[in-house]
Amino acid sequence: MDTIKPNMRVFYLALLQVALSVPFASAVEVLVTQNINVIQWTCFEAASPDVCCQEIEATLDQVGAPPTEDCEKLVADVPQVPTLEKYGIAQYSLVLAKTRGDPRNATQQHLWSEGTWNLQETTTSPFLGKTAAINDPTIHSGSVLSEEGGMHRQMKSSVRAQNGNGFYYLFMTIPEGMFVDLDDFVTLPEATVYSSKVCDIEKPAFVSGQHVVIVEVPASADLKISSKWHIRYPMPQSNGEAWILNFLQPQVLYLGAQGLFYTQEFANMPNILVAAGIGGDSDIVMWGTIAACCLGVLIMLNDISSVSYWDA
Repeated sequence: MDTIKPNMRVFYLALLQVALSVPFASAVEVLVTQNINVIQWTCFEAASPDVCCQEIEATLDQVGAPPTEDCEKLVADVPQVPTLEKYGIAQYSLVLAKTRGDPRNATQQHLWSEGTWNLQETTTSPFLGKTAAINDPTIHSGSVLSEEGGMHRQMKSSVRAQNGNGFYYLFMTIPEGMFVDLDDFVTLPEATVYSSKVCDIEKPAFVSGQHVVIVEVPASADLKISSKWHIRYPMPQSNGEAWILNFLQPQVLYLGAQGLFYTQEFANMPNILVAAGIGGDSDIVMWGTIAACCLGVLIMLNDISSVSYWDA
């Protein structure tokens, strides 16, 4: 029986075609944006939060930020909006309050890529840093977090522009000390809310991460939008008080017929002082709760046994 030899030319061509069809892994890029009192890291081309955090760790010394062991817990997934996909939205975002350096510094951006640290000549939207969105001075935005409401606060955002066509996108970073109910988040009927995952409303602040929510609304000359932010239970403290930090001013993008624009108006978002449990009382509360549960179980079993019929 004759042996059929494979056509090596066809084989190599097929192998080359397969190799070319496999996309090459892009280098992870981290855009570091320093605002008035916080630093924001946004990761592009990152396959997972772990990869993003590894790159963030490499930039900490450069921006004067202390090492953080909570990056993987805090880092937020950035939702991907269909109408913005071609502009390349970041995959992950992390916001931390500044601990050293002049808080009055103007906004600066540095791009970290393949071990190289470069100062950006022109600042861009942190969430679309790879896109050269134009800063439009005719668009003005601002947000104010209400000081009233206790554990439930109102975030009031407004946008004023000369052109009322297109869409506005509000990028809202929810700090780990707060949460939002996506079913009752925005009081504007025509708004569309994007979130990459459900915001767990049961977690306390010390085990929760940050969340990024994108609100898409039809543009108008004078837009006002109100959203509800709720405070999580903080870690018990010795003095019975805790601060909610890592606030970031909601960022606005405008997509119109002429392209993508953004507003760069950063405000000093207030840190919130909230009541916390007394740290020294935690053992008493824990053992008291366990004892009360055990006592309740015994009482319940006794009540059940008194009305139960036992077959011989």
